[in-house]
Amino acid sequence: MYTDRSSQYSIAGFLVVVFLTLLLVAPRFFDPTNLVDLGTSVAISAIIGIGALAVIATGNIDVSAGAIFGISGVAGASAASAGLGTGAALLVAVLTGAMLGALNAVLVTVLQLPSIIATLGTSSLFAGGLIFLTSGGLWVVNLPPGFTWLGQGRLLGLSVPIFVALLVLLLAWALLSQTPAGRRIFAVGSNPEAARLAGINAKLVEGATFVLNGALLALAATLTVARQGQAQTNLGTAVTITAITIAVVGGTSVFGGTGTVLGIVLAAVLVESTSSALTFLHLDPLWAQTLQGVFILAALTLSVLQRRSAGGPLRLPISILKGNRRAA
Repeated sequence: MYTDRSSQYSIAGFLVVVFLTLLLVAPRFFDPTNLVDLGTSVAISAIIGIGALAVIATGNIDVSAGAIFGISGVAGASAASAGLGTGAALLVAVLTGAMLGALNAVLVTVLQLPSIIATLGTSSLFAGGLIFLTSGGLWVVNLPPGFTWLGQGRLLGLSVPIFVALLVLLLAWALLSQTPAGRRIFAVGSNPEAARLAGINAKLVEGATFVLNGALLALAATLTVARQGQAQTNLGTAVTITAITIAVVGGTSVFGGTGTVLGIVLAAVLVESTSSALTFLHLDPLWAQTLQGVFILAALTLSVLQRRSAGGPLRLPISILKGNRRAA
């Protein structure tokens, strides 16, 4: 597995500049209440980023993330509103996300559709129809206290989502860096032919990352809905671009084969802290989207330059552009 340390150093350096600037111009940004709120946003975004890392590391991409996020969040909220317990409602949401991820997996690995085309199609299907079938076109409100505790509760002075994210990040680190399954993910994205010759079932690995991504999106959606106390029908509108931004800026190469949990955490802090700072300074929220675009372009440029210096091919994986033709 190749680790892009330069992107992590760049993010850390930029964060130092951002925080020092805020310390000078807006010291109230560092009030404990605001920091806990920022930590909660970072936690949820990091969970989203881990799922994107897994998919992109195999040389694929999932642009249906926002739609999966929205449907799963509404499904979990509807289950809680219907009287199911908190654990059951969470399970409903995660299973919903996993099943939607499984549909993407089938389209990409069995029907061998390009991942960007397959997930673009399912994004329209999910957001255009399924979310309204799930919610009836209405917001899900008046959620029970046990469910909202998942997003609003506190443990040791920190929000519950922060502890959930820490657990997810620990498990993700163990999976990706300490297990054969994690090594297979990076092997498939780095050199599909070598992975095949090594006996790795590339289709199974890629399919599993789509399912994992769906489940993690659902978990993040549940925490978001619980935090807000309601599930809106437009939930997850900006999640896809956020997921891709965090993954790519965090050092996950669009060419596949790279990515680290630490990079995801740093990128999540970068994205959420800059967005929060803009809001805190009463600047137009559209600047947050502009910054995400800048972050993506900078990360892609760095990735291409590193690829060129290493002598690697400057083309995107075939699974993104031409369909998945890898042998199982």
